[in-house]
Amino acid sequence: MGCVKYGEKMNYIYDGTFEGLLTCVYEHYYTEKATSIMSSHSQKNLQIEGEAVGYQEDMLNSLCIVDTDFGKYEKVYNAINDKISRPDLERIYRAFRSTVADKEMKILAYIRLGFKLQRKLRLLHTHEIVLAVEGAERKVGREVERLLGLVRFNEITADNGARTLYARVCPDHDVIEFLANHFADRYKHEQVVIHDERRDKALAISQGKWCVVPFTNDMIPTIDDDYFTNLWRHYFKTISIEERLNPKCQKNFMPARYWSNLPETQDAMQKV
Repeated sequence: MGCVKYGEKMNYIYDGTFEGLLTCVYEHYYTEKATSIMSSHSQKNLQIEGEAVGYQEDMLNSLCIVDTDFGKYEKVYNAINDKISRPDLERIYRAFRSTVADKEMKILAYIRLGFKLQRKLRLLHTHEIVLAVEGAERKVGREVERLLGLVRFNEITADNGARTLYARVCPDHDVIEFLANHFADRYKHEQVVIHDERRDKALAISQGKWCVVPFTNDMIPTIDDDYFTNLWRHYFKTISIEERLNPKCQKNFMPARYWSNLPETQDAMQKV
């Protein structure tokens, strides 16, 4: 852990992982209180010992780059699970996967309150600290529910003839792992890749098992998309009533930010 001392307050920089965040929580309790916690991936404008840390320099406060320590992570993880509750641990993780502003400090405040109140924490639905984390969790949950119905697969055929179902998504929040159980169960005998283009990662499913792996556009083979694309467009055209088409109304029920990956909405996009 490398630190630069400027002032009384401590700003922690971590690697953007959940394990790294809980390591920061450990340091908050056993080293110095955190004034802020920020992922090194959020900005690229400061270097300490040659390492880009994604933090805007503040000469009034101290700065500490926290290396992820799995021993410290497990201690905090188990403490949350045992002293607060398993549902609260799951809530914290889902809130972590959101993109809400200052989520790290909101989660830290939630954990601190949880260690004081323990299992009573989830009863405080109107407490501002609980509301902040609950709101982040809710945003993640809403997006997962939307994507479960908005993932559109095309077919990729490898040189050896292996067939893979491939889908692109661009979610606001980092949610593809929350799609895993649904699609792993639905496509138990298929090879499936759900690619989060915004984060260069993918959910890979094979024979009912899954993992999240790094994945970029240049890793995609040729997509045989005509068949599935035409099926979706034909389905959309068949069930719709042309005289009642209302793209603006559609936009209210299905946010337009998802449309670029939906073959059936390509024509509607031109009319919005």
